[in-house]
Amino acid sequence: MLTNKCVVGKRVLIVALSTIMVGILFWLLMAAAYAIPSTQLTTKANQSRAILKQEGVLWMQNAALTSGAHYDNYTTYHMLNIAVQSVDNPFLDAVSSRLYQGSDPDDGLMHAIAGESNAAYQRYWHGYVTFLRPLLVFFDIKQIRLICQTTFFVLLVAVVARLTMRMRMGGGVFSALFLRAVFVF
Repeated sequence: MLTNKCVVGKRVLIVALSTIMVGILFWLLMAAAYAIPSTQLTTKANQSRAILKQEGVLWMQNAALTSGAHYDNYTTYHMLNIAVQSVDNPFLDAVSSRLYQGSDPDDGLMHAIAGESNAAYQRYWHGYVTFLRPLLVFFDIKQIRLICQTTFFVLLVAVVARLTMRMRMGGGVFSALFLRAVFVF
């Protein structure tokens, strides 16, 4: 009986330490993303702002997209607003999630690009910043969307191929057709 308690205690300790280590890793990744100078993001952030302004804030206003696919530009504005904030201390800013709340999302992003902030959104971990901030050095929002969509479909094909090999009887193909049906309907 005592050995079972020791095993359970060790497992609990391993889970607790693993959770702490993952939390520290996430914080360090955010700090690394915020270590990128905001001045390097300005050009692509302004290009992204122009693209979002042309598309419209709400997906219902986006006439460029046909039915079945809509971008949530309101959230995209918000994510860019947090990602482009100027940084005083990357380790503190990794957990502060500063932003500029303007009269509309475009106004807020304009002020955020200029280095202003008047609010913080600390309710959850903004892990997307670890990818978005480095990508904004080289790409605008259209290019980032294309990278994300390509990555998604490459991973989808890899999962379907793996399912096909493991299930032998066409389970992967069935899964792919099922996913396709979900996207159509």
